[in-house]
Amino acid sequence: MRGALDGSPAGMATAAYPGRPLPQVRVDGALSFGDGRLRWDLLPWALLRTPGFPVTGLAGLAAPELLTATDEAASLREALDAPRRELLTTSAVPPREVRRAVVAGRRLGDREVAGWSGAPAGAVARWNGLVDAVAVADGRVADLYAAARRRADLGLAGLFRDPRLQQAVFLSSQTFFTHGLPRVLALASSGGAADKRERRAVGTAARYLRRLSVRCEQTSFFGPTHFVHLDPEVAEPLALGVPGAEQVYAEPGIWLLELLARTGHAETPMERRRPRRHPLFRLGEGRLVSASDGRFKRVGERALRLWVVLDGERTLAEACRAAGIAVEDAPALLGELGPVVIHATPLPSHEMYPLATLLAAEDDPHGPAHRVARAAAAFAARPWPERRAAFHEAEAVAEELGAEARRGEGRHYVDRYVLHEERAHPLSGRTVLGGPAVAGMARALEAVLPLSYLAALVAREDAREALRAATGGRRTPLARAGTLHIPPVTHRSDALRAHLASLVAARAGQAVGVPGTEVEVVHLTREDIAGLVAAHVPVPVSGEHLAAVAGPDLMAAGPLGEATWVLGELHDDGAYNAGGVTRLHPDGETLRADFERRLVEVFDPAEMAAVVSRRRNKFLLPEMPGTGVEVAGFSVKPRARTVPIAEVDIDADGAAVVVEGRRLRLYSGELPSQVHRALAVPALNPVTVETGTRTPRIVVDGVVVQRARWRLRTPGGLRDLPAWEAAQRLRREAGLPRRVFVRHPDEPKPLFVDFADVHAVADLMRPPAAEVIVTEMLPDYPDLWWRPDGDPVCAELRTSCLVWWEREAATRPGGDP
Repeated sequence: MRGALDGSPAGMATAAYPGRPLPQVRVDGALSFGDGRLRWDLLPWALLRTPGFPVTGLAGLAAPELLTATDEAASLREALDAPRRELLTTSAVPPREVRRAVVAGRRLGDREVAGWSGAPAGAVARWNGLVDAVAVADGRVADLYAAARRRADLGLAGLFRDPRLQQAVFLSSQTFFTHGLPRVLALASSGGAADKRERRAVGTAARYLRRLSVRCEQTSFFGPTHFVHLDPEVAEPLALGVPGAEQVYAEPGIWLLELLARTGHAETPMERRRPRRHPLFRLGEGRLVSASDGRFKRVGERALRLWVVLDGERTLAEACRAAGIAVEDAPALLGELGPVVIHATPLPSHEMYPLATLLAAEDDPHGPAHRVARAAAAFAARPWPERRAAFHEAEAVAEELGAEARRGEGRHYVDRYVLHEERAHPLSGRTVLGGPAVAGMARALEAVLPLSYLAALVAREDAREALRAATGGRRTPLARAGTLHIPPVTHRSDALRAHLASLVAARAGQAVGVPGTEVEVVHLTREDIAGLVAAHVPVPVSGEHLAAVAGPDLMAAGPLGEATWVLGELHDDGAYNAGGVTRLHPDGETLRADFERRLVEVFDPAEMAAVVSRRRNKFLLPEMPGTGVEVAGFSVKPRARTVPIAEVDIDADGAAVVVEGRRLRLYSGELPSQVHRALAVPALNPVTVETGTRTPRIVVDGVVVQRARWRLRTPGGLRDLPAWEAAQRLRREAGLPRRVFVRHPDEPKPLFVDFADVHAVADLMRPPAAEVIVTEMLPDYPDLWWRPDGDPVCAELRTSCLVWWEREAATRPGGDP
């Protein structure tokens, strides 16, 4: 997997790889920002992320005729209001029985109106006619609802006969695959879910289908890794090369890798082990001091000598020789050192091929690491369902080592099972976005970056003020940051958001509607954003770091050549595209080298520190240039270029860390906290605006920077037809579009809701009552441009972009202004 798929590297243009070699491509620009320019450099490759399945199957489960009938019934009920007022406010006061029936919306019988001599002429007949029409409409809704449930159940049973969907379920939840999915498949012969277990299974299958058809996320299956190259000199918006074979990279979950590492450590003779100093302790006045709480441990002089040379790189025998200590004395000295030593050095956090590292350390070809490697290779190579056997082989190894393989021990949600995989699309590395598409992406960046960069600078100033208050303006160990009480400071950010919200609210009167919906659109201009910059930008001090690595997720609504571009997300760490996913690029080494080359043009590694935390397999980032600061992880860099967190201090001004007398900045996105925001380069994230319970879509120079959103309350705890009708009331009253995403406090991920899908509506209304945030789906189904096999597929482009403010006197993009 490390070389080109067909021998043609990404640095060479061929029929399979249209476009110029990536290192020759530059997609960059600059625009006015304050008293200088905001410059940006977009990496000339992106990840085309899809859920893996077209929306066609999911769309086929919807019941638009039920939605229409429900709205028609609601209109008829609303039509009762006028005759109701007529009957209740007539000068001839109606009898109590009439009032009750009218308030309840019931038909008026002869007995109820017999004694009402002053009834308005024809009013009772009009009332009864409308009540009868409502009853007929409600009956039709009930019938259509039952039919829609049956049709959706049978549709799910048919869709999940697809072997690819079955694989995705197997990799997501073996419990559901074993117990729930067979119930769903059996519905094809039974005519629909009947009992509670079947309905629960159908609901779960529907949730999987929505996730696998709509959500572009890290845990997608068959939403394979798909690299697209950007080349403004290619004339067409989308150029496709010759498809290759689908490639699969399989790897043990992080918990299994760690288990194999611990097993290998236990079986390694003591003198060949590689213990290391605990990163939270440092040497101080002949004793070992915890940087996190100041507590200390006294040990003897020989133990201290040994501790100093335990770097995780040397074997214990080599460390003993360096310390002038006999190897046979090491066990006693390690016992004396106790918890200030980590006996099993973990896998490097940013190691690209960790299983290969474990194999190199395991002498026995029949050892557990080799057995898991063979299972992973077979899992990657075999088709479904034969590959299940390889998965179970890896499980068996884990269970022999004492793990509960089915439950998994991963702390990261994509590493729950023994193996996970990445798939390369047959067109990965063979797809080029040409001039028209790249121009649209450039417009999107120039609409998004100034406001987000401004907000990042403002938030960093707030965080620095908060950190200085917490430290009392004194130099403080970085390891102690987690124990500091840091009341948030947000007045600068609040002022910026309030200014932006007032600008949006002022334009709301000029908002235009989206045809066929109740979505309103507010248009802002580059000049509006420039006014915000002028009012709120902090004044940098000498030595400030003004560069950032951003990760915009961009989406196109409509054909690429004429699309409206939409900001999907903005990640404060844009290094993902040069990380573990490059193992599936035809020439990943070229990408990683090109990323670092471009990075050091903007960031001086001598002024940067890269925090090394616990390894995350599925979201494996490259280790950034600069001094490695080891916290919960182990660096791939030479020991001379790393320090433990115990040797890192927060400087007195709360704006940098100090390592061996040097002021350094952290990269963004490594430790999400106020402390990290204060000490890092600007961290770019979306700037969220709310103008009350209903916020219009916000467009800057033709680019959607925020989709329309609503804040409302769901009733909760409803099921079946009452839940359906309540959801439709909610939709009508709030003016929601048909397809939305809903963030519910009880759900870790936003729910996709098509209000014409009975199962999606059921999932929305089942959780407890809560205030939720609703966002329009944009691009919507008709706007989807990626149709590799003819069917529309949700897609987003995850990009990586270097951004920096270059003031007039700047001498280096990331350094002193």
